[in-house]
Amino acid sequence: MPTLTGMHLRAARALLRWRVQELARRSRVPIETLKRAELLDGPVNMTAPEQEAIIKALQMGGVSLIEDPALGFGAAFNRQQARSSDLIG
Repeated sequence: MPTLTGMHLRAARALLRWRVQELARRSRVPIETLKRAELLDGPVNMTAPEQEAIIKALQMGGVSLIEDPALGFGAAFNRQQARSSDLIG
């Protein structure tokens, strides 16, 4: 499991076109916790179960988190789960 960062959250929500309320609903993590976490570029300050719930919700949405020394932090659609209706263009 990657170290969850505010950059991950912002990138993943942008890809999924989810508002913070949608991620909160799907992960059952409070909106205010998510908003505080997204203000950070680095590691989030939340419990391990909250982080796991967020990562699971994002994965269920079809997004994987990237943590690579060369590429940095971010998010990408899972190739296996990406549907043409989810893609732009």
